[in-house]
Amino acid sequence: RVVDKMLEIAQVGPKDIVYDLGSGDGRIVIAAAKKYGARGVGIDIDPQRIAESKVNAVKANVTDKVKFLRQDLFTSDFSDATTVTLYLLNSLNLKLRPILLKQLKPGTPVVSHDFHMDDWEPDQKKEISGHQIYLWYVPAKVAGQWELKPGKTPVQVTLEQKFQKLKGKAKLNGKEVEIAEGRIRGTRVSFTVP
Repeated sequence: RVVDKMLEIAQVGPKDIVYDLGSGDGRIVIAAAKKYGARGVGIDIDPQRIAESKVNAVKANVTDKVKFLRQDLFTSDFSDATTVTLYLLNSLNLKLRPILLKQLKPGTPVVSHDFHMDDWEPDQKKEISGHQIYLWYVPAKVAGQWELKPGKTPVQVTLEQKFQKLKGKAKLNGKEVEIAEGRIRGTRVSFTVP
């Protein structure tokens, strides 16, 4: 049930490439292929878990859609992922966080079972059968100075970013005001100017 909810909350579909980092017995990648038609890659450093995953993929008849790699997930390239799933300790999630933010395209969902990312607050959080599921969307980098043209008069905006949260100031007709409700979801940026 937890695996299904993780894939459901990430809205996995047939066009997706799901990477499971620390994939264990391969159940997440196999479920993504079998139930949602996605392709999948499991990465684990333990050769026994990789062997077990391959056997499980044969049993599930999804060997054409999945592969399992014996690699260190901290040095792996998963930049082509459209979804990343995790079931790692908080400390490993934190160590992996800068790699995820660097490698993944803005908007890529990252889903973790039971373990969070400290001050990177989830975009969504669900509970199922006593387990927490966290979902983050990799935010675009938008900090800096921008000129927006919502009408005839341009608005100068200076944005500060902490993951998907924004704060900053907007300058219109010589008047400077704090922006409110600043948020990023992938490549979508929203805020209000009072």
